[in-house]
This record gives sequence, C-alpha cells and structure tokens, in this order.
Amino acid sequence: EYRVTESNGTSSRGKNTVLDHFADSDYEYLSLIDADDYLLPQASDILYKIIEKYEFDVLGLLNGLAFNKSETISTKYFLSDEWNQRTRIKLQSTKDIRKLIVWYEKSKRILDWNRFILISKKVLPFFRFSENVRVSDLQLCLRLKHHVNNDECKYLILESTNVYMYDIEDIGDFGKFLQDDPGTSISTFWKELEGLDMSGTIPVIREDDL
Repeated sequence: EYRVTESNGTSSRGKNTVLDHFADSDYEYLSLIDADDYLLPQASDILYKIIEKYEFDVLGLLNGLAFNKSETISTKYFLSDEWNQRTRIKLQSTKDIRKLIVWYEKSKRILDWNRFILISKKVLPFFRFSENVRVSDLQLCLRLKHHVNNDECKYLILESTNVYMYDIEDIGDFGKFLQDDPGTSISTFWKELEGLDMSGTIPVIREDDL
C-alpha cells in the first residue's frame, strides 16, 4: 500500500501530509524515514524492545550513522572542524557557515538535535513541521519540550548506532538553509518558538539498557 503526499518545495509539507495519513490509519506508531535514508537491520528488534519496556509518545534518536560516498561516520561528527571545512568546500558561494554553527550551538544548549524515529497518535494535535523554516525537525525537537513541560506528552531519546542510516551525499536542508537566506531563516526559526517553555531535560536511554 502506498499514499501520495503533497509537496510545496519543502520537506515539511511532505512530512505533514504523512502525519495526516497516519491520523486516518489504524496504526499505533509512525516511523518517519527520509527518502534517501534507511533503517538498519537491527532497528525493528531495538524499537520493539523499547515499545515493550518504556512508555512514551515520541522517541528520538541520537548519534546515528551517516553514509557519505564510501565512508560511514557517526552523526557526532557534524559540526566538527572537519565537517565545517567540507561544508565550505561544498558551498563555496556562501559566506554564512558561521551563522549555521552559532545557530546550531544555541539550539544544542536547549536540546541536542535528534531524529524522530517513532511517534504515537497522541502527539498529532501539536506534532507538525513548520513550513516556514529549513531544518524544521530541529525546531520541532525544541518545541516538543514545551509540550513535555505541560504534561501533554512523554518524550524519550534513544542513543544508538544500530537504528538509522543517513545519506549525506546531498547538501540537504542544512545546505539549502545556507544557500537561501540564513539570516531570515534563523530569525523565523526562533520567532516561532517565542514564549514556549523549553526548560528541563529529556531522558536518554542507551541500547545497552534494553
């Protein structure tokens, strides 16, 4: 079975239409996988164990793996000095790489970016990707802390390198973010989060704990 999603040139519209299809389905959980990424062989077993052991509405993934041509690297590598240099080479026309780093470091002080690997229907009323900003998944990670603090959902983060593989050969939303208008995008990113309570921490579980 397959469904056709809508697109307006942003990844957010496609993801939001997938959420709409999920709302109309009989499934309990949804796993969002980008078209150029894939789940690793052990993913199903790991996620099943988490569902059996923990109570949650959103499961994020921290420190996955990324594939770039012939090498596989940890996502911890992102924003390292070597990654910054590679990004400059890929995006020679931009002078705004520093804006990306400062913006990401500010976000990281609130919550590490994590990939949404499982969500339940309970969060659908407020689980939407902003179509006004690039890298809307990072923004949604931060926004969900507000709903956690209001006791509207339970948010867990899994640290594992055996669940998800990213394909980073393409410049992706980070690159498009830089090529478009970083200043405006960053301003909109934070403006949409104004007034939200993003304090506190999100519990992290490790694969060894399962």
